[in-house]
Amino acid sequence: MNVMIRFDHVSKTFRGQSHPALNDVTFEILRGEFVFLVGPSGSGKSTVLRHILLEDQPSKGHVNVLGQDLSKISSRKVPYYRRNVGMVFQDFRLLANKTVYENVAYALKVLGHSRAQIRQAVPEVLKTVGLVDKQRRMPHELSGGEQQRVAIARAVVNKPAILLADEPTGNLDPQTSREIMSVLRRINRNGTAVVMATHDVSIVDEERKRVIELSDGEIVRDEAAGVYTPEVVKYEAPQTPEITEDAKRQSIAEAMAERLAAPDRGISVLIEEVSSPTSRLPDEYHDDGEDLDGRGGR
Repeated sequence: MNVMIRFDHVSKTFRGQSHPALNDVTFEILRGEFVFLVGPSGSGKSTVLRHILLEDQPSKGHVNVLGQDLSKISSRKVPYYRRNVGMVFQDFRLLANKTVYENVAYALKVLGHSRAQIRQAVPEVLKTVGLVDKQRRMPHELSGGEQQRVAIARAVVNKPAILLADEPTGNLDPQTSREIMSVLRRINRNGTAVVMATHDVSIVDEERKRVIELSDGEIVRDEAAGVYTPEVVKYEAPQTPEITEDAKRQSIAEAMAERLAAPDRGISVLIEEVSSPTSRLPDEYHDDGEDLDGRGGR
């Protein structure tokens, strides 16, 4: 089975709301994929996750997970279905009065696993998330990143086919967020499909995984190896230089008339030089006091 999750024209309108939380949403997620759900608050990311977890049912359309139409699963069988879907929350949701080991073991205990199975599975998953040396610590003795690793370990200790993560790095600093992403990548490489809702721009841009963007309950982008916000290149039409009346092509007759009307350049230069009060007359024009015809001035 390659298709793990399929939304087929899913719409969801909550009671008392006129605007749908999801509107005609259709997509598929395959085995082993890592998918980011992005978009502003209220865009429908968490609603998608709740439908996969069978916490909500669509108003229209169908949700199929692991080959099952979720609308046909009875409430009695929901716990069995959820064994195949792990969930990680932003606020960790650890049991404050239990150790790291006990928090992870509790997920298996409620599923009816034996003590022998628990003793084998818990250390293995704690090793995967890098906490095998802190299994006896209490939650309040851990950092935020370590608490989130415990939450991830608890979600995947039963080796689910799908892991859902709702803002798992939302309360963490950038370095710790990268460490959490390293854990999620490790789990994904083991074949688990990971669907992560996030506002973390840097994480999405660094990971370059598939990105499904929602806005007002609708899918506006589904991109392989995407980024959080793709660069939009604005198209600008090439500018046509403005042609003035003077720059218009002249006819031959107009060009000749313009040249005839223009003053001779050589004459104009001479006139400018002579008319200048600082110009010196050529020697042949020097006035020596004699008349030009040779007669005296009397």
